Amino acid sequence: MTAPPLNVKSLLNGLMDVMDNLERAVKEDSREGSGIAEGVRAIHKQMSDLLYKNGVRSFNAEGQPFNAEFHEAVGNVYSEAVPPKHVVRVISNGYYHNDKLFRPARVVVSTNRKQKDDAGWHAKRTAAKKKPAAAERSSVNRPSWLMNAPIDSRDYRFFVGKSTENNNLEKGKAEARDAVIGQIMAAISADRSIPFAVAYKQLAKSVTPKVLAGSWERLQKNHPNVRKVQEDCFWERVRSEISGNVYNIAILMAVPRAVFDGLVKSHGEVERWAGMEMVDAGPFLEAILGDKPGGLVYDVRDHTMAERAGLRPGDLIRQVNNMLAQDASGTRRLLGRMSLSKPKFQVTFMRDFVDAPPTTIFKRRPGGGGR
Repeated sequence: MTAPPLNVKSLLNGLMDVMDNLERAVKEDSREGSGIAEGVRAIHKQMSDLLYKNGVRSFNAEGQPFNAEFHEAVGNVYSEAVPPKHVVRVISNGYYHNDKLFRPARVVVSTNRKQKDDAGWHAKRTAAKKKPAAAERSSVNRPSWLMNAPIDSRDYRFFVGKSTENNNLEKGKAEARDAVIGQIMAAISADRSIPFAVAYKQLAKSVTPKVLAGSWERLQKNHPNVRKVQEDCFWERVRSEISGNVYNIAILMAVPRAVFDGLVKSHGEVERWAGMEMVDAGPFLEAILGDKPGGLVYDVRDHTMAERAGLRPGDLIRQVNNMLAQDASGTRRLLGRMSLSKPKFQVTFMRDFVDAPPTTIFKRRPGGGGR
């Protein structure tokens, strides 16, 4: 007997009903330290993440004007705090699937008032408008990924960039995107399967908002595949008497694994010279620096010419005797040529994203032998 074909709509409706029951359970049992409550919350988070990764997003309609397209009224009630024909209470959240409405929110709507009550409410509302709101948000509820970092899936790696900006929301969004570059560098540095991770570990310590400025835009420009990255943004504006309007911004980047792996592989082949190993600087460092900065050193053996010259993992070799090093292969060729033709030569490099003083490489140890 063959199984009936999968009905995606029916399946999603069933999962949303499960989510409704989990949300009610979480609200009703909020006791700290309760094993059952903690278990319910864990299941709720897991289910929420599962739906989100498959394009299903909830929205909360509380306090919004009633809209029959997005809301399903299941009752009416009088409320002093909410104007007529607005949502007083949400019975169950609405959902979008792939940015299209899948299920309207089930809500309770405020009823019309008598004329004298309306006049009193409008007077209170007008007075309240004169006072600045405590906060404004891009959505009513904070997204689940902001409170609980999403777990990488088989198809995506997730990164969250954050920023704070006074008055300029678009600038703050750009800074949050740039911060994702720093998150990606940290992910590479923690991956033991990547041979040059040690170099990224050193560089990640020096990443600052100033260093990262404009890096995400440059990465998109130079690597079109990055445009396949999916983005979700949440922001809120907080007003204070001291600093005025302050935007707190967070951006979730869902990076397809194929795109992530392709960018990592763009570091090219390993190049070796006199006990030192290098790769191309790669797309992330090129995006940060705005050019091709030469060879990225990721291993230096003891008692070699490079080690005696003070080079270390994370250094970016820019020039050899004033000749520009475009990539790791070019850097190796320049080093090899100089070591064969000159007893000593200079190497210009960048360390921790700052130009370091040139160092001298001696073909032999000064005053004696050596490698």
